[in-house]
Amino acid sequence: MPHKHGRLAVVGAGSVTSQAPAAPFRVSPEKVVIPDAPVGALERAELTSRFNPEDRRLTVFVGPGGFGKTTLLANCCRRAAARGARVVWLSVDEQDDAERVVAHLAYAVGLPWTAAESGGATHKTEMSHLDGLLVAMRADERHWLLAVDELERIPESGARVIDYLIWRGPANLHLALAGRRLPHSVDVTTPIAEGRGVSVGTDDLRFTFPEFAAFFGGALPRERLRALWNESRGWPIAACLQRNLFDVDQNEASELSLHWVASRLLRGIPATDREFVLQAACFEWTDAKMLDEVLGAGSAERLRQIPVLRGLVQGADNGSTLRVHSLIRRYAERELMFGQAGRDLHRRMALALAERERTVDAIRHAVQARDIGLGVGIFAAAGGIRLVLKSGVKGLRDAVSLLPRDAMRAIPRADVACLAAATTDDPAAATTDQARLLLRAGEGGGDPHARDGDLRYDLLIVRGILLFCGCAIIGSRGVRSIIREYERTLAGENPDPPVAAGLWWGLALYRYWVAEFDEALAAARIVGDFGDACPSVVHSAQIMEGAILFARGDAEESQAVLAQARRAALRSFAGHAGPELIGGAFAAELALEINRIEAADRRAPTLREMSDLGAWLDVYAAALDVRIELALRQDAVGRAFGILDDATAFARSRHLWSLSRWLTSVRVTALVRVGRVDEAQRLWAETGRPAAGAHVDCERETWRELEASCCARMRLLMALEDYDAALAIGRWFAAHSRDSGLARSQSLATALAMRAAWLAGDMATAREFLVDNLHLFRRTGFSRALGDQAEATLAVAEELDTDDKDLNAAKEAILDVVASRAERIEATLSPREVEILLRLDGAQDKEIARELGITDNGVRYHLKKIYRKLGVSSRREAASRARMFPPPPPPPPPKEMSWSRPSP
Repeated sequence: MPHKHGRLAVVGAGSVTSQAPAAPFRVSPEKVVIPDAPVGALERAELTSRFNPEDRRLTVFVGPGGFGKTTLLANCCRRAAARGARVVWLSVDEQDDAERVVAHLAYAVGLPWTAAESGGATHKTEMSHLDGLLVAMRADERHWLLAVDELERIPESGARVIDYLIWRGPANLHLALAGRRLPHSVDVTTPIAEGRGVSVGTDDLRFTFPEFAAFFGGALPRERLRALWNESRGWPIAACLQRNLFDVDQNEASELSLHWVASRLLRGIPATDREFVLQAACFEWTDAKMLDEVLGAGSAERLRQIPVLRGLVQGADNGSTLRVHSLIRRYAERELMFGQAGRDLHRRMALALAERERTVDAIRHAVQARDIGLGVGIFAAAGGIRLVLKSGVKGLRDAVSLLPRDAMRAIPRADVACLAAATTDDPAAATTDQARLLLRAGEGGGDPHARDGDLRYDLLIVRGILLFCGCAIIGSRGVRSIIREYERTLAGENPDPPVAAGLWWGLALYRYWVAEFDEALAAARIVGDFGDACPSVVHSAQIMEGAILFARGDAEESQAVLAQARRAALRSFAGHAGPELIGGAFAAELALEINRIEAADRRAPTLREMSDLGAWLDVYAAALDVRIELALRQDAVGRAFGILDDATAFARSRHLWSLSRWLTSVRVTALVRVGRVDEAQRLWAETGRPAAGAHVDCERETWRELEASCCARMRLLMALEDYDAALAIGRWFAAHSRDSGLARSQSLATALAMRAAWLAGDMATAREFLVDNLHLFRRTGFSRALGDQAEATLAVAEELDTDDKDLNAAKEAILDVVASRAERIEATLSPREVEILLRLDGAQDKEIARELGITDNGVRYHLKKIYRKLGVSSRREAASRARMFPPPPPPPPPKEMSWSRPSP
């Protein structure tokens, strides 16, 4: 926060130069200045313009410490002075009674006055002299701006002077008031209600995300920036501490941040309020009933009334759930860490949270209360391993990680509980003997615990976690056997609702993977009927419904379902980002498919954000697909392959074999796109796939794996100029996608098949595939695939002559998409690269070099960069891509030579 420089400043055109008033009101010359802008302060031009105090009689900036009220007010004053206004700055404190305020204003106007001169100040003399000051202001036709900072500190009599100015001041007097709270003697409500004033609160003062990013100067990776944003929640002082302490030792930075909370934010509040704030801040998320239950009746209302917390209590679900800002919460946890009172508070919180089935939070507070036995009891009461059905894999992992392993052995069915710990705390431990025993039991081997019904259900859940999170091949005996077991259990038994929901979810996921979407939707909707019994599984089923609608091409319905799932996640999982991230992955991929690039970039989670979600294959694939594609489009090849490398290492460390196979196909595609065909060919061969011809394995690949595999193989074959083989795969891939209801896959298949036919010179077949894709585009809005094949799309579209108005409209819309892609591609090429690209068709390297005045090696050097940026592997493909750009200007005419006879 900026230092409050001085008490009074008068600036502007024609500022007075009179002497400071006599003691006791003398003003030091060096202190009568508007506070300077803090070093590195963000220029919030839009906010300053929107709340310009000169536009109205009264502007009120009100909010707790750290919201930048002084900085914004000072900036408004400097701008007003630059426009010729007379600006009076007054930073008040507890000594500024009516007499002193009037004296400061008199000095500002140029009419010094003190109690000694008036023969002893009285209310009557103060007000009469104040009236004289207002007459002088009115006589000066210029704007006057009075800025009063730290208004919460002014005593009662001084506040009455400010109120008098609001109501009796001349028309050319504007007031801007800033403070943590407003004195009761200052009536700002009436002028605001009458439209003569405006109140600027914490929601206005809070940084927006673009402002937050600008504040950090674009120096941070996106995922780091998002993490800091989620922590600061736009509170300017929190962002300032994050930035200024970024390179400081983290322990020291944390200590300095917490010191600010103690010394500035909580400064001056009563001891009882301070203690209450610390206790309320310890809740991660709470509601009014629980707050009253733990801290006493009326606590929720009291929390809302404490001025220091205004704007620092985050709400969800229409405000029914609340939490105090994380910076204050960290300070509170440190202050209450030691002592019996703090432990008692955490124990009460643990019991209240456990009653509300917020198991992970309850265990965390039990541990903070140093009552491990209570934490173990809460975990057992929540169902142990079955917690995954309510809180997801991440919730199970978090709960297990909070409790000592030895303490976990006291839980009934400890072998399953310990396996849960192994598979969540360290997923690679799923290859232990115990894990293999349980997996073999699911494949028909002996199960020594089969007679224990509860244990059998737990074993089914554990095997589902291991298999359905990608640890097995979809067509393997283990997956088929667990599906048969799920079906038998649901048909012949009556498991508890959470277990039944988990089994139905497993069936839905399997049917989704094999593209049996009707059956998957039916199972997912049965899961939804279980409601609050297993919120994590119910939420996943809702997201799956959105993903199925997306895969089928029902883009608008998919968007609606995913938006509904997001709202439900914010309501049911307040404070836990995982459920929202899962839905965000599919929402981002859908946005990319319909050419909404900014929305895709905004919604797609990063690998780090997803690393502990325990999600299924398609969640990781959707998010990674968007991140890799956007990197390649921005010519950030290193970043794209960095994402691939990190994701591959992650998948292998977690034994996520389906994700590993999908990533291999995506890497082959990426290598081909950047012109590294030899590497792509070697990688394809290393996977054990055939070196020539088609590669189709419907039995052992999910539909998403199959999609990536076919796309990679077709691109590789086209790069190797085996167009007939690529077209053969394209025909099969398009037919299979159409029969399976996979609209997104069908869009990819027909676009790639169109390109293969075009490269092979079979324009009739290319037109057929383009027409198929355009009809699909009309229904779904999917434009990504044709945009990726821009040069082929342009060439084939030129040959498409039809009287079908709808088809022509679709063609024009696709050409607009291609044009927008061309603009983005052109932006990545240097002017020299564009010159060379536009001359490739019909000119050799030597001819291009001669025309442009560069060497042959220079042309070849630029060609390599062009291939990489355009994602092509041959001169022919690059030349065809030039169709996307305006033609080059004609070469300049040769200069005429004139001869003249030299003078004798």
